Amino acid sequence: MPYQALISLWLRPRAAFSAVMQRKPTNSSVGLYILAMYITLLDYWLTKNVPSLLMSIAIVVVPIVSVLVLYLQGAILGVVSRWFDGQADALACRTALSWGGVPVTVGAIFGVVGYLVYGQEMLWLERNSTPLHGMVYVISVVSTVLTFYTFFTTSIMLGEANGFSAWRGLAVMLVTLLLIFVVMLVLVMLGAAVYVLAHL
Repeated sequence: MPYQALISLWLRPRAAFSAVMQRKPTNSSVGLYILAMYITLLDYWLTKNVPSLLMSIAIVVVPIVSVLVLYLQGAILGVVSRWFDGQADALACRTALSWGGVPVTVGAIFGVVGYLVYGQEMLWLERNSTPLHGMVYVISVVSTVLTFYTFFTTSIMLGEANGFSAWRGLAVMLVTLLLIFVVMLVLVMLGAAVYVLAHL
């Protein structure tokens, strides 16, 4: 893994993307995506009442699900990129997605650490309460900023992968998210329709 890219991506996403693409991007991209999924799972486990058996199963299947989701998203990004006259293949899109998503992963780590230190106070927004410690606000703000910063890094990397601007990279990302949302919505509606028909 080109570890220097983990530093340069914060201010020079294009240079970081180019460095990653030169050194077996598949391995590092998959590794980062699986790490992000595990951190998300840890955050969910800490903040929600999840049965131990379900968590045990999730820990085992996370790598498989991560790879499937990453490859699916990469394929969709590749198709959408071509709609915008881009040249990126699925590998480049997967790399941009995984490496561009590093900021949100770091933000999630801040959230997990915050919960381990301050406990239920980190859920102050959900519970509409006031935290006792000022650091809770700081951690929440940092996590939120890093989440939005991911759009910046990923858009620029998608732009570099396709040979066009970051703005067009952002458009590719937003259209892809919209497509995924529509597909999921259609699947939910079909499932609801089948359920209703089965109980008539």
